[in-house]
Amino acid sequence: MPRRLTIKQQKFVKEYIENDGNGTKAALAVYETSEPTVANAIATENLQKPSIREKIDEALASLEITPNWVLNRHKTIAEKQEDKDPMVSERALENIGKIAGLYPSATNQIDIDRDGISIKWKE
Repeated sequence: MPRRLTIKQQKFVKEYIENDGNGTKAALAVYETSEPTVANAIATENLQKPSIREKIDEALASLEITPNWVLNRHKTIAEKQEDKDPMVSERALENIGKIAGLYPSATNQIDIDRDGISIKWKE
């Protein structure tokens, strides 16, 4: 049975949805910090908690927003902005990579040696 969320966690979920899935902005709005790096760490920790993920998934489902919808939306933005605003296009592509899990997280191990870079992906 999932753990009940604290009031701040409930507010984080609400802000996360309202900020289009931006955990850092959600944490800045809810928690007592003005430092983006601290807010990012809080967001990362929150988003790894199954009870918070479950509430976010429930909220997104009620809005009929699915992972495929988000990926398609970012793809559309990337394609439309490619010539107009490459920075926006790049950001959309970065978000696609994050959603798809293409970037290593803090729990992944990255080794750099003279033979190159190796990443041990979490399972």
